[in-house]
Amino acid sequence: DDEEDGEWTAPQVPNPKYKGTWKQRMIPNPKYKGKWVAPKIANPAYKGEWKARLVPNPNYFEDKQPHKLTKIGAIGIEIWTMTKDILFDNFVITHSKKAAEDFAKATWDVKYKKEFAAKPKETPKSKNDPLKQVR
Repeated sequence: DDEEDGEWTAPQVPNPKYKGTWKQRMIPNPKYKGKWVAPKIANPAYKGEWKARLVPNPNYFEDKQPHKLTKIGAIGIEIWTMTKDILFDNFVITHSKKAAEDFAKATWDVKYKKEFAAKPKETPKSKNDPLKQVR
């Protein structure tokens, strides 16, 4: 228990063969000239660091008020799924929560109630259900 006995430390046993921390032996190499660096080759065609050319663009304009958008007439969504019965309908894009709720009540609620009523009810499992004990 650290609280009663303090932190455990390994017992220090003297080792007469210990000669300090180990270091790899270095064999003298008279050909060593220092760390290798790629040689620089003279290039008479060198024109300095590369920079992209600035080409005039006659169609460029700066939008001073990007928050003012034109009305959106369409929306595109691409969804890849293996689940069936996923339907999308009646998208609304708005800043107003009240407008979105009103739109949902007028469109989604009506369709959802009709679709839910038309959906077949699940049949109860038979009495010989082998998974009944597991559930």
